[in-house]
Amino acid sequence: PLGYIDRLPARALLDRLPVPIWAVQDDTVIYANPAFADMLGRPAGSLTGADAAALLAFPESQSTAMVVRQHAGALLGVNHVDGSVLKVIVSEPLLVRTDDPITLVGVQDVTTQLWEANHS
Repeated sequence: PLGYIDRLPARALLDRLPVPIWAVQDDTVIYANPAFADMLGRPAGSLTGADAAALLAFPESQSTAMVVRQHAGALLGVNHVDGSVLKVIVSEPLLVRTDDPITLVGVQDVTTQLWEANHS
C-alpha cells in the first residue's frame, strides 16, 4: 500500500473531512467542503461561486483571500444563514506556494467556547 494516499483524489478527501475547509480566490468562494457549509447552516455545495466577502461578518476593504490569510490563527467572524455571527479561527493557508492562486484554510468554530468562557 505504499503510495496509496498519493493516488487518492484530494477533492474526495476534502469532502469527507469533518473539519470545515474553505478556499477563496479574491472575493469568490472556490470551494467549501460539506462541513464548512453545514457550519454556516447551508446545503453542501451551495457556496461554490458565492461572494466570499458576504460571508464575513465585518466588511473589509481588502479581498477576502487577504483577510483570511491575515487572520490565520486569529478570530474571524463569519455569517451563519440564520443571521448570527460565528467566531472562527482559521488555519495557516494549507497551500503554501507563493504562486498558489487560491487561499485554502481549515476553520474551527469557537463560538460556543467563547460564549461559555464569558458566561461562567
